[in-house]
Amino acid sequence: MVGRPVDLGLLLASADMIAVERVCLEIMGFGLDEVEYLKMAGEQGLGRTDLDRIEIVGEELAGVRRPFERFSFDPALLVHVVKS
Repeated sequence: MVGRPVDLGLLLASADMIAVERVCLEIMGFGLDEVEYLKMAGEQGLGRTDLDRIEIVGEELAGVRRPFERFSFDPALLVHVVKS
């Protein structure tokens, strides 16, 4: 595993997996433009990526947001992570 696990204590579910991933991006502090395949899936009509069109039941997004570290392709960082 690369990165640090973050226990959010959340359960996310939907028949629209694109919408679930979009909500996850928001929780993690990532923008839609940072995950090209998800942006493309929304543009192709495979699911919803507009947060205003996704019904969220339960906790408010603002209350569960946690900043995640961005993945780096820097070989020095990858070697360090793999060795530890």
